[in-house]
Amino acid sequence: MDIQSAALIELFVLYPLSILGWVTPVKPDGIAHGGIPKAIYDGQPSGLECLVDPWTELQLLSWIMAVDDRVDLYCNGNLVPGAGKTVKPGEETLRQRLYLPHGNLMQGVNRLHYEVTRVGGNSEPSRDLLVLYHLRLADTLDLVIPPDVSKDGVSAARAAQGVEFRFTYANRRPYDRIEFWLGDTQVRFDVPDGTGPITLTLFTETFQKAGDNPSAVAEFFLIDQLNNRVKSPEKRLDIHLDRLDLPAPTVKGMTGNNFSPTQPEVRVLVPQGLLLPTDKLSVIWQGAAGTPAAGSYTSPQRLVSASLEIAVPRSVLAYSLGKQVTVIYVVERNDKTTTSLPLLLSILTLPVSALITPKIVEADANNFLDVMALGSKNATIHALLHTLIEAGQPCWLSLEGKKADGTAHNLPLWNGLPEQVNETWISQGFWPVALVSSYLTQLGHGTTLTIKFKVSLEKSNDPATATVFLDRLYTIRALPAFAGTENFEGAPLIYLAPGASISLASKITLKSLYGTVYLTSSHIPAYTHLHGSVALGMLGSVSFTLPGVVSFVSFMIDSHQKHEDNAVIYRSETGEIVGYQALPYTALYQFAFITFEAPAGKKIKSFEVSTTNDIFLGVISVR
Repeated sequence: MDIQSAALIELFVLYPLSILGWVTPVKPDGIAHGGIPKAIYDGQPSGLECLVDPWTELQLLSWIMAVDDRVDLYCNGNLVPGAGKTVKPGEETLRQRLYLPHGNLMQGVNRLHYEVTRVGGNSEPSRDLLVLYHLRLADTLDLVIPPDVSKDGVSAARAAQGVEFRFTYANRRPYDRIEFWLGDTQVRFDVPDGTGPITLTLFTETFQKAGDNPSAVAEFFLIDQLNNRVKSPEKRLDIHLDRLDLPAPTVKGMTGNNFSPTQPEVRVLVPQGLLLPTDKLSVIWQGAAGTPAAGSYTSPQRLVSASLEIAVPRSVLAYSLGKQVTVIYVVERNDKTTTSLPLLLSILTLPVSALITPKIVEADANNFLDVMALGSKNATIHALLHTLIEAGQPCWLSLEGKKADGTAHNLPLWNGLPEQVNETWISQGFWPVALVSSYLTQLGHGTTLTIKFKVSLEKSNDPATATVFLDRLYTIRALPAFAGTENFEGAPLIYLAPGASISLASKITLKSLYGTVYLTSSHIPAYTHLHGSVALGMLGSVSFTLPGVVSFVSFMIDSHQKHEDNAVIYRSETGEIVGYQALPYTALYQFAFITFEAPAGKKIKSFEVSTTNDIFLGVISVR
């Protein structure tokens, strides 16, 4: 038979390639015969498998392939090198398998065909096969969940309101569809045309199907029309339609999210909300991280009908000063427990006014401690009450002072355990500590004595974490008592200009403050009481400073022909005014004795005499 004849060529029919696993039909209608998923092309090591059925040369007679017939594969009109095949002996009736290597298909519609070349040299192309291919898959998939749902989950109320999910991804194409998985529940929908947002709002029914789950998986698959599937990252949701939605508690007396430890009590307030009288309730006060067990508290379970105000031991505050605690409540209903949202509460530090430093009982109101007045007796320190005081709190107590030569003179008394707050201390309001005389007598006059004190409110016995109290400072009085007389005998006869001073035989120092001041032996008639050869004459002001402290002062004036109130001022060692006294009227060469006794608890270190009338002064006696 002459197979090269024109008649036979007209009957020589080559059908299109066959592709197993392709997708057909594809949209829009008529765009292509089918589509190529990446799984059968990019996902195969050899590329896309294309099948060529044995060709038929005559419509009426069967004629098989011949050995050495050649079939070549074309993509978009281009011969694909190495993709053809020559018929071998025994393959004359077999289907031929050709493979399109990776990288040949382009985005969109591609034209595939093959061409048969007979041994005689004649060749004939097959019919075209148009296939749709997506070069790039969808990527950067993201499921956008409303912020409140991400934070608080889905309650019955939120599900009834509807939860809108948003789906975003790159390489969006027409005819895409989405499979959204919420837990084990699937929702399918087509992606709308265009570039608008892709959203899906779910309501109670869907969330009920998904079921309550504190960590339900939420994810979606993007599927294009070629069945290419891409999965989004997994996210988690707290679905709790059957669970109570409990808001955070509050604490009575809180300001904002702060709570002062000086509050007299700690009471957690649970909101009524949807609670039933038969619900069971307990409160949990959780101390900051690292807090000992005593810094946390769980209240006994009780019925809601009993009260929504739960007392927490005030002692828990000591463990969280300057830190943040977490307060929640747990409700049990029908044997199911639900935990509220947390209250993050910042506990403030204690103010200075809440930390009362120990004091020395014998010191005066101005914090002066008269060591000489104590004699050989010990002083007493009282450790006092402080806010959040509790038995078992370790204490540190020490004193820091200086000797007369300026060298340090310190005394440690307590160094943590076993020294601690006890019940007697709390009940009587103080705890006495002896401050021995042997320590006090070595303190220098006018030096500062400092009481240092700290307490481990959380009972850790660690001085580094103990609460430090404000230092209490005392000024030491260590001057000896003095007794003596001064008649100015042996004193030089001199004029004292303002500011000038002289040390007298009695160790009393005389100083001119202003006016006319002089030591004289003239104009002292024998019949006056200013016995001796020298007296003080003055019209102005002088001061007498004693070498020690006294309680009594006496002196005589002569020839004061005027009454002057408050002309004598008596001062303590610190300059504090102990008392005033008048200078009475006397006739010429007549005298008066001026005497003064210091008030109880006071001592005199100096006195001043001021006058606007000439006088003579002498016969000073102090004790």
